[in-house]
This record gives sequence, C-alpha cells and structure tokens, in this order.
Amino acid sequence: MSIIKNKLKLISTESDRLTVLFLCFLILLYREPDGFINPQFWAEDGEIFFQQNLILGFSALLEPYSGYLHLIPRLISYLTGFLPISFAPALYNFSALVITLFIINYLFSSRIHLPFKPLLAIAVVLVPYNGEIMMSLTNIQWFLPILLILLIIQDKPNTRKQLLLDTLMITAIGLTSPFVALFLPLFIFRLIYICRSHYSVYLLSIALLLALIQGYFIWQTTVGLPTFSEDYDNYGFKVLIPILALRLSGTLFFGDYLSSAFNFYGLTGLAIILPTGLLILAVSKPPHRQLPIIVFMMGGLIILFATFYKLKNNLPILVSFDNGYRYFYSLHLFIIWSLIIYLDSVIKYVSALLLLMALLSAFTHFQVSPLKDFHWEKYSQQIERGEAVKVPINPEGWFVSIPRPK
Repeated sequence: MSIIKNKLKLISTESDRLTVLFLCFLILLYREPDGFINPQFWAEDGEIFFQQNLILGFSALLEPYSGYLHLIPRLISYLTGFLPISFAPALYNFSALVITLFIINYLFSSRIHLPFKPLLAIAVVLVPYNGEIMMSLTNIQWFLPILLILLIIQDKPNTRKQLLLDTLMITAIGLTSPFVALFLPLFIFRLIYICRSHYSVYLLSIALLLALIQGYFIWQTTVGLPTFSEDYDNYGFKVLIPILALRLSGTLFFGDYLSSAFNFYGLTGLAIILPTGLLILAVSKPPHRQLPIIVFMMGGLIILFATFYKLKNNLPILVSFDNGYRYFYSLHLFIIWSLIIYLDSVIKYVSALLLLMALLSAFTHFQVSPLKDFHWEKYSQQIERGEAVKVPINPEGWFVSIPRPK
C-alpha cells in the first residue's frame, strides 16, 4: 500500500512540475512576445558573441569580454554558427528560454528542500523588471546565481550521474560569469553550516579553481568605466539613496511611477530594513528551514555590493529605471523567495501583503515594449554572401559589424 502511495505522490509531483513549467513558458510568452514571434539580437548577443564567433570561430570561446569568460553564450554562438545565419537571433532566444526553464525545473529536485516550490518557480518569471533580463542570451548570466544558490543549499548527490551534473553546472557557470568567485563565502558557509561532507569540500575546491581562472582574466583585462567627474564629486555616495529607494524597494513593491512620488528616505529605509530583517529573522530561528534564507539574502547582498563596487565611479547610471535592472534582479528574486518561505511563519500576513505588492508592481510593466525590427533576414543574406555590413540591433546604438573576408 505504501508503495502505491509513493508512486501516486511521484506522479502528482511530476504533474505539478510540468504544469508550472508550462505556466512559466506562457508567462514568458506574454511578457516577452517579441522574443518568440520577432526575435532580435540584444546588445552583446550580436555585437560580441555573434560577431566574434563569425570572425574568430572556435577561438572566441576563450576570448574574455568585460574582463571575464562567457563560456555558455559563446558555446551557443559557436554551435548555432553551423546553421543558417538568418536563424541566429531566434536560436539565441530559444537557448535563453531553455536555460531559464532548466533552472526553474532544477528547483523541483528532490535534493532541494524548500516549501511552496510552485510559487518559488513562478516567481522567477514574475519578478518586476523592464524587459532587460528575460529571453536574452547575453543576460542569461544573471539567472546563473539562482542555480549556484540551489547548488549551495541542496543535499549531496546520491549517484554518479547527479555528481556529474553538479560538476558540469558549476563549471559552466564558473566559466561564464564572476558569480562563482563572488559566492566563495557561500560555499564556505555550506561546508561549515549546511553540510560538512567531502562533497562540500569538492564544490568549494571547484569554485576556488574557477574563481582563480576568472580572476586571471579579470586581472589581465581590467576594464575601466567612465566617471561623472565634477557632478559625481558634488554628491559622492549620496546617490545611493535614490538608487536604493527607486531601484531596490521602489521597483520591487510600488512600480516605477508610484515609487517616484514617494519620499526617498522612507523607501531607502525599507530597502535596508527588509533584507536585513529577513536575514536577522532567519538567523534567530532554528536552522532546518531558515538556512536557505540566509544563503538567499547573503547571495543577493553580495551581488548588490559587487555592483556598487564595480560602478563606484559611475553610480548615477543606476538611478534611471531604463538602465541596469539586471543588477537588482537576483536580490529582488531572493527577497520574494524568502517572503514565500515565510508564508507559513509568524509573519505570514506581512509576507503575503508584501508579495501582493510585488505582484502588483510587476503588472505595472508586465508586458515589455516591442523591440524595433531591423529586418535581420535582409542583412543575414549579405553576410552569407561575404559582404561587409554594419547591422543595427537592439537597443539603439548597438551594431553587428562584419568586415569583408580577406
């Protein structure tokens, strides 16, 4: 009888997982229709990954950009390069979709012990944003911290197949973005507090090796950012107040327009108190369920602090709602995940209210603006013929420049 019950439970879980994946697909289809019906290159998709793959070929896989390696988008660019050039934007978007759904699907792993998994999964595609993140190969790296966090909080593998998958995932992520290096303290946290095992030592060792590899490229190809010179000297880090107010708590709970009408200091207080409060509450409770929240908050804050450090001479660019949403996506998602987990705690009503506010905020920009159609098919024919072309792509001001073959 117990065997039958277990089989029925597995069938029910599998059905829930497939239903949630399909729902996430539909949400993405509605929020980013152009990504499906009018695929376009976005920024580095064309100007860096497609262009350099066409010129450099396989060697582009080891070409750093912005100071570090980007293995996943470059590998996809290389593989899709064997297909007609006219398909490239659609294949890039499809790859981004597959990776996004893979990450959502991984959340349902039996090795990850989190409540309300369907809500956690749907939150990945419901977080308030302006269209910069989803359905873009170049910005897929901003989803990779989610997978890293899941690797950090999950149980150790039971089979060699699971160990191999874990190894492939952390290696691919580590060679695609600097997040493995940034999350080294979290891998140490796992070893000390979550699971003292050979597997945790193994994960930490791989993360350290990958951090050293990316660190080498960052050291070799340090990229400077323009500063705001005179204006920046006048206000310094006071610009953090509108950033925290508008981009952290404002965008997450009130939407772009409404948050602009609020007092910045009040929103800044919320931006500081909420993640800090969630972290303190998690630390003060028994760790069997709160440890993931500690990892969520630490991961989100690490990314935020790294962003401020990277842009320390250029912070004003983060004030505008039209730029840099990718820097806040992880912390927003991890706050929402923490609030979902707290739905069965003493603060469940506060959590439910804040989640409702976040959902309403998402609906203020639920469907992103259409992308400009630059008629890639026409230019792709010229590229196929070996002609030198300069192709405009989204967003405005970006181009794919292909020289005439020698």
